[in-house]
Amino acid sequence: PPPLSPSTTRSIRMLRWRPLRLRVATGLPLSQSSSVASPLPSPLLLPGWSRPSSSPLSSLKRPPRMSPTFSQLLSRVGRRWMNTPFRPNECTIEIDKENIKFSSGHFTIFSGTERERLHGHNFSVSASFTGKPDGEGMMGDYAILKRILRDLSSSLDEYFLLPSKSPHLKVISRTNESTPEEIRRIYEAVPESLVAVFGEDEYITLPRGDVKVLPVANITVEELSKYLSETMRDKYGDQLRSMGVRAFNLRVRSAPGQGAVTYTCLDTNDMSFGEVERRDNAKRRNPKSDEQGDVEELAEVESAVAKEGVAKRRNPKLDEQGDVE
Repeated sequence: PPPLSPSTTRSIRMLRWRPLRLRVATGLPLSQSSSVASPLPSPLLLPGWSRPSSSPLSSLKRPPRMSPTFSQLLSRVGRRWMNTPFRPNECTIEIDKENIKFSSGHFTIFSGTERERLHGHNFSVSASFTGKPDGEGMMGDYAILKRILRDLSSSLDEYFLLPSKSPHLKVISRTNESTPEEIRRIYEAVPESLVAVFGEDEYITLPRGDVKVLPVANITVEELSKYLSETMRDKYGDQLRSMGVRAFNLRVRSAPGQGAVTYTCLDTNDMSFGEVERRDNAKRRNPKSDEQGDVEELAEVESAVAKEGVAKRRNPKLDEQGDVE
């Protein structure tokens, strides 16, 4: 079959919803179905199906059969799409208090020659915890969840934040033989200072006790949300699991109406998100792995389609037998 466009792929995914199968395949308006409300455009047609001139199913032209490998590929895509962060009988607790926040200074790095000036924000922290309530209808203790968020926020409060993984910024906390002469003079004049070198020749001197260096690539709400989520998982993961929490969302806002959210799964058996997280980590370590996987899947599909075409030419009745099946 020809390559599938994104819109066609979405149409095939929607066929997993049983009430939509007949209506999608026949191209009838989705609004005629009273049991399903969907924002997708209508009508939808599968690849190879021709638009019917009338409503009877006999007017539809059957497309060529899909090879088993291609069907498995579409099924796998559908399963990934159907995975959701919620499971039966689960609920979500939201903690969003005005006093859970931290005030920190920073500057965002845009390139090796461009950055923001030093400034600060009142960052707010909120989170939602997803899990299954216990027999008494509760999942965790609000006081414990709020204390965890306050501990995370207070660890960054009233600090100037610097990234340690930025390729454009180098934080020099101590001098050695390879340290440039200009930086040695700064440390000799002010021993309690900390020097950050931006680009090639810009030196930023800050009080050592007022600086916290984080293992992130930049000081942005995206990186802060990820850093706090990883800290919560590593430091409080066992406690959250004992309370029935399976996953959580942690949001960091730099101002009202703008922020970033990081989803973290505590259940190592959650194939919908644990597997995705491991796959993303593998992609970051080896960016070519994802492209190689796409090439291999495409090669499998093309090979199966070619073999099926050869079999049909050798035995013309094979396609008719497939229709009967």
